[in-house]
Parts: sequence; structure tokens; C-alpha cells
Amino acid sequence: NRDLQREIEELSAARKESESAYFEVMLSLINALEAKDTFTQGHSQRVANYAKGIAQQAGASDKEIECIYNAAMLHDIGKIGMPDYLLHKKDKLNEEEINFIHKHEIISVEILKPIKAFKTLLPIILAHHEFFDGTGYPYGLSHEAIPKGAQMLAVADAFEAMTSGRGYKKGRSMRDAMDELEKYKGIQFNPVYVDALKNFLNL
Repeated sequence: NRDLQREIEELSAARKESESAYFEVMLSLINALEAKDTFTQGHSQRVANYAKGIAQQAGASDKEIECIYNAAMLHDIGKIGMPDYLLHKKDKLNEEEINFIHKHEIISVEILKPIKAFKTLLPIILAHHEFFDGTGYPYGLSHEAIPKGAQMLAVADAFEAMTSGRGYKKGRSMRDAMDELEKYKGIQFNPVYVDALKNFLNL
């Protein structure tokens, strides 16, 4: 029994080491992608920190918090399959370009799907642009049909985008960005998670 237990522990340790290596490779790809643009550099890390704070304030378990944090770190990896001109465009995007950008979460899932260790992250990443009222994408999910982790990530991602700025848009102050989130409570965002971010940031 002791030998069997030791073998199980060794296999478990090897599995965790393998999962960690996969995650580090994906983070390297994210860092390479974000390094091309000063506006997006560090975006995933900041989003992950906000998402973790939201999850903590919302009373998520340690396992849930880890899952949400990891999903946030990898949520934009699908943009690696998009042309640089589109990601770094300074002017407003046209309808065709917007539709193309809207596919990035599907691409992210396709990239990560072959790695079993990321299975629990995929629903969060896939649904992080769904809106609470059902007007988001890619599937028009609403309310509880949207995974909780995705609802948290949506709030964190939007807040970070507003405060950092993008191309033709200057970054807002944290207070202004929070006011904007509150304007869309119950429409784009779950009110519970907007309030959780507000409490986390003491705004």
C-alpha cells in the first residue's frame, strides 16, 4: 500500500509539473503578443488580478479563484492568430474587422482545447464577451447560462480596457471606469460582480 501511495504521489507531482509547463508556454505566447503594443502590454496580468479580486469578494472557493485567474491570464491567446494591423489599428474598426475580432475567444478555445489541463478554463474564456442581458457574443447567452467565471472575467476585462485605453481612446480614471461599469449593471454585466470589483478596489 505504501508503494502504491508513493507511485500515486509521484504521478500526481509529474502531472502538476506537466500542467505548469504547458501554462508557462502559453504565458510566453501571451507576453510575446502583448509586447507588440504598449496599450496591451501587461493586459492579461492586470485582468487576472482584477478577476481574482472579484472572485475573492464574491466568496469563490480557492479552486474557483485559481481557475478564474488562470482563465484570465490566457483569455486573449486567440488574438495570436489575428493580423497585427488589426490588433494595433489606431482608428475605429469597421464592421468586418469587429466581426473578425469577435472570433478571438473561439480561436483561444481551439488553441487550448488539446491540453486537458485547461479543460475547466475553456467555458470561462469562451463566454467572457457574453452580456448579462443576452446581447453579447458568440452565442447570446444570458444570466445564469453564462458561467460565473466568465461573468467575473467580463467585468475585469472591460475595466482594464477602459483604464488602459486602446488606440484612439485614452485611458479613463478608475473612478470614471467604475461609473461606466455601474451604468451597465444588469445589462452588460452582472451587478454582483461589478459591486465586487468596486469593493475590491475600494472605489
